[in-house]
Formats: sequence, structure tokens, C-alpha cells
Amino acid sequence: MRRQGTAFPLGSNRGEDVREPFDPTMAVREEPKRLVEGVVGSSTERKEHATMVARAGHSSLSPALRRTIVGTPFGTAIAPGLTQDVMQTFSAHVSRIRTLTHDVREIELTLRDPGEIHFAPGQFVSFEIERAGFRVPATRPYSIASSPSGRHAVQLVLNHVPGGPGSEYLFGLREGDVTTFRGPVGSFTLRDGQRDLLFVATGTGIAPIRSMLWSLADASSLRVVTLYWGLRSERDLYYQDELARLGERMPHFSFVTTLSRPVGAWHGAVGRVSPLVESQIPGVSNLEAFLCGNAAMIRDVRDILRKKGLCPIHMEQYYDDRASTGSESQ
Repeated sequence: MRRQGTAFPLGSNRGEDVREPFDPTMAVREEPKRLVEGVVGSSTERKEHATMVARAGHSSLSPALRRTIVGTPFGTAIAPGLTQDVMQTFSAHVSRIRTLTHDVREIELTLRDPGEIHFAPGQFVSFEIERAGFRVPATRPYSIASSPSGRHAVQLVLNHVPGGPGSEYLFGLREGDVTTFRGPVGSFTLRDGQRDLLFVATGTGIAPIRSMLWSLADASSLRVVTLYWGLRSERDLYYQDELARLGERMPHFSFVTTLSRPVGAWHGAVGRVSPLVESQIPGVSNLEAFLCGNAAMIRDVRDILRKKGLCPIHMEQYYDDRASTGSESQ
């Protein structure tokens, strides 16, 4: 088990008001990489978030994906007039490519026109990929994995899906190549607050959480922050040294990377992330949780947290590449 920073009890009661139960209505978008976003919170938080979503134009989709969304993550309707025209188009060149594992790559895109981007940590951008034999391009969204303080470039973290339009296109890019994307959009975002933060990720669901962690580090946050990250085996490990460095900038940050199928002399945590949440999180009255990854993890961790009490739970679910046909996930 690998940790960085000092361990602090998460979700301890600090006199917060008891929050009423809420069964979230998910905003389902027709995107093959990102299935749903959702949040559990108080009625006040739901209204504030719905207002933020509407102002930001989070219902905007590409022409291939445009559909009236019947609810925000809080179940509040979005004005149907918000369309894909709200999103901005950026051109950029590939300034750096890092191979992180056998099938995961980090791509840095430096902006050309416009030269700056402003986004909230956790938001995503979308690529439209022309395909032979199809009249409509394939639209693939990817979470921004870099800090919002870097306004002249964005970093993406993605896995390779053989035959997948999005990953085949992005994995085919070389340094110096020029591409375009649209965005940023998304309501799975980190906001200011005092609650302890719990991040739970599987696979490349770490991408938006990495952006959130860098944002907290850049702000020298004193919030208690815990990350549980589930990967398959040793060959799937990456960002471990970076997480340790982030811990040097955030005194109350700790992280645990757990492997579900280790094959060597792995001395860290073994198994899925849900048992960690079950055993290591004593209470949730002062907790805010962000869950990003596969459907099973989202469901299990959400249910575990609900049994412990009431707290805001932000969820972003991706399709499982290996379990679905013709779809891609982060």
C-alpha cells in the first residue's frame, strides 16, 4: 500500500446540517466514451449546480450527438436553446507525446487559435473524426487531465482501443501535427468548499481527477484529500511518482493505488477500490466524493457511501472498452 502525506480521518462531523435524502437523476448523453454524470447533494446544492450548468451550456453537443437533455445531474431541466454553438472550436498542435504504459498515452496539445482556454477541473473536450463510408463524423470526448492554470495547452490521457475511431485517431497523431477540438464542457467539476475530498478512479478515469488534484495543489489547498485508484496489474501503473510529488505540495493528501490482478512482487494494496472505501472511510458527514471509472465501481462505491450517510457524490461513468463492442472509454 502506497500513501503520500499524513493520514487524516475523512468525513468527520464538523457540525454540518443533516442533508435530506436525494435520488439523483442522471443526465445521459449520447457519447460513446462518457455515459452519465450525476451528483447527490442537498436541495440548495442542486439548485446552485443547475444554475451553473445552464449558464455554462452543458447541454451543448456536436451535431451527431445533439439531443434534448431532460435533466441535469440534479434533475433540473436545461433550457433547450443551449446547443452545440455554445462550445468553442480550438486548433492546436501536438507538442508532446508520452507513452505511460503499454496502452495508455498522454498527449499535450498546445493551442494555436484561440491561444488560451479556460476550463474548470474535470471538464472535457470533443473531437470529430471523419470516417470513410459514414456521412456523420464520430464524436469522441476526452477529459482534460492538466491543471486549469495551464491556459495555453491541454493534456489528454487515453487508452488505445483497437478499431476505435477516437483512440486510433489520437494514437496516430505525431508531435507537430495539427488538430481541432471543441469545448470545454462538462459538469463533473471541482468547486471551492471546505469538505474533505474523496476521489475514486479506475483506469484512465484518473484523467479528470488529475486535473482536480493539480488545481488543488496549485492553490496550496489545505483540504483533506484522499485518492483510491484501481488498476489491473503492474504494467498498468503510471503517475505514481507524480502523485507523490503532489503530496509534497498538499500536506493533507494521501493516495492508495490498488491492483486487481498483480502478477509480480507487488507490495501495495490488492483488490478493487470499493473495499478500501468500505473499510477506510468512517463517515461522510463532512465528505464530498468524486467517482470516475467503470459502471461497477461507480455503483458499488456510491452504494457504500450512501449506507454511511448523506454527502455530495459526483459521478462520471465510462463504458468499459473491453466489455463493449464499438465503443471507447477513457
